[in-house]
Amino acid sequence: MRFITHNLYFNSSVQFIKKEHWTLAAIITLLNFQPQSLMGGIIKKYQEEIVPLFLQHLRERDPRMFARLVEKYPEYDVTPQILGRKAYLHTLNYPIEISTNHDKYPVLWKWDGEHIHTTSNNAYNTIWGVFDAEAVEVKIKPKIGTSVKVLDLAWVNSDTKFAD
Repeated sequence: MRFITHNLYFNSSVQFIKKEHWTLAAIITLLNFQPQSLMGGIIKKYQEEIVPLFLQHLRERDPRMFARLVEKYPEYDVTPQILGRKAYLHTLNYPIEISTNHDKYPVLWKWDGEHIHTTSNNAYNTIWGVFDAEAVEVKIKPKIGTSVKVLDLAWVNSDTKFAD
């Protein structure tokens, strides 16, 4: 299978398949590929992680080709693995709670569809802060394009867009 690479000054080394070569046979080749390590043996991460992510991307970005694939090979019609993927915050359901699980200073953030806010004292502390605070309330308006790791399937809806 031939790939092309964009010849830019700072090349990302991202390989592309020419559109005329984007066929069901090419997809099957990618799905069945088993890369070998230099020391011998199959690199299992490809089949365990890369192929499922590729199938999810195919389902999302080329649904007609995905439909052709599962019509001929129904074993590839698996439930998408969404947990752990990065999704654009503004496309997720709300309200949701997102925890920053720092061992010493966890903060529980709440997304209301427009702002992320918290009342956790760990978000601002009088030890390192400028003011002596009796209570804390932090409210942030995230930029469009902000992404978060999906930790609960209830966060996701049919309009959710993924960053990865």
